[in-house]
Amino acid sequence: MAAKKKSVEVVPLVDEEGNSPRPRLHKLQINNFRSIGAETVEIELDDIVVLVGPNNVGKSSILRAYETVMSHGSKDGKLTINDFPNGQVDPENLPTIELHTIVFDDAPGERWLEPTADSEWLIREKWVWDSPNKDPKRQGFDTQKNDWDDQVPWGAPNVANSRRPLPHRIDAFATPEKQAAEITKLITRETLNKSPKSAIIRPSSTA
Repeated sequence: MAAKKKSVEVVPLVDEEGNSPRPRLHKLQINNFRSIGAETVEIELDDIVVLVGPNNVGKSSILRAYETVMSHGSKDGKLTINDFPNGQVDPENLPTIELHTIVFDDAPGERWLEPTADSEWLIREKWVWDSPNKDPKRQGFDTQKNDWDDQVPWGAPNVANSRRPLPHRIDAFATPEKQAAEITKLITRETLNKSPKSAIIRPSSTA
């Protein structure tokens, strides 16, 4: 990997054959989305994240946020008016989701790579919805300009989505047989490496 402008030594994690590990999620930041208000909700992401709390505190909103940005480019990536704060479009409080991803090569482009304290490479992306039933504005954080840019890492939504862990919904209210079938399908796909990305199990809830 070519030297970056910041004087931080970053060790790429590659195997002996030169293959980089899959990108992994690092952080999710959410504002003005469903039951989440203007105060930023920030979720540090690890191999397992457990959301605990009573109904209507935003657990499902957090899970839905990642599912929504991963649907960018399709109708599921567009919000309805009910996804906006109080069911109204407020230009000062638009639904905003920011996703941080750790990558292990410079495939997204050097301008997007930011070294972390753990000697890894971080990229930041942001989605903002200014109207229901409309595609969001997606931006990438340009580390060379130290500002957001309308150009984005990986380019087109379908290309970017193929580089991120895939959300996988398992309905908490589905029958045990259906839940077992979905979990088996997920494990089989990962075991056989049929997908270039990890998966998130997303149980639905009423919260």
